[in-house]
Amino acid sequence: MITEKKTETTEAKNVTVKVIRANKVKEGSYAFDMVANDINVYGCFLNQGNKKDGTEYSFIDFPSRKGKDGNYYNYVWFPITKAIRADIESQIEGLL
Repeated sequence: MITEKKTETTEAKNVTVKVIRANKVKEGSYAFDMVANDINVYGCFLNQGNKKDGTEYSFIDFPSRKGKDGNYYNYVWFPITKAIRADIESQIEGLL
């Protein structure tokens, strides 16, 4: 049985992201479009907030569609590192 250690991949490190549009949806939630390595990705969301224990969280939702089974599935996705997420967050702040 082959097991893989979870690490940041070389592909994720070579992703160049430029946020081209950003709108505040509600407190801690932002809709944005981006260009990732010359591919337009529309309909992403950045969600930020605090957990019940007080720790902060931040995550990016990629565009998704509802399947026949009622679950939502991403139809665009690429690995997001902490550095890429921080870059996206700073670009969104700069556009607002």
